[in-house]
Amino acid sequence: MRLKTAFLLTALLFGAADAAHAGIDRVPDGTIAADFQPLQMRVIGRTAATPEGHRHQWPGVYFEAVFAGTEVYARFDDPRSVYHITIDDGPVQVLNQPGRREIRIDHLAESPHVIRVASVSEWQASAGTFGGFFVPADETAMAPMEAPRRQMEF
Repeated sequence: MRLKTAFLLTALLFGAADAAHAGIDRVPDGTIAADFQPLQMRVIGRTAATPEGHRHQWPGVYFEAVFAGTEVYARFDDPRSVYHITIDDGPVQVLNQPGRREIRIDHLAESPHVIRVASVSEWQASAGTFGGFFVPADETAMAPMEAPRRQMEF
């Protein structure tokens, strides 16, 4: 536990400066190839797991993953929601109404990173799907952070 905590703190301290230079790019559908590694996620909030990902329609839902490398990919199928994306607690990058889209976040330091995607809007008429995080085969997928013992969300 201590080693994992120290590792993540190092990632946050040394990776945060690079997070400011990270860019979100839309990539062609199908870029996330079969040899990409799906990242284990910590999922917070009301979702329903489906083969395509996690369906949700309430705000306050978020997804976190840990990886080591210079880039990470994510998949969305959500024509209405607004998402906030952060890397290593860096600046928030806003993704508005992504639709059916794959994105790449790159220009990261070759170090461990924590990525978080948070849904910050709600739609009563329909639900969106977050399809998960992925890294190329040569990057390192890591176990998600442990959930806090207690957590209050407002």
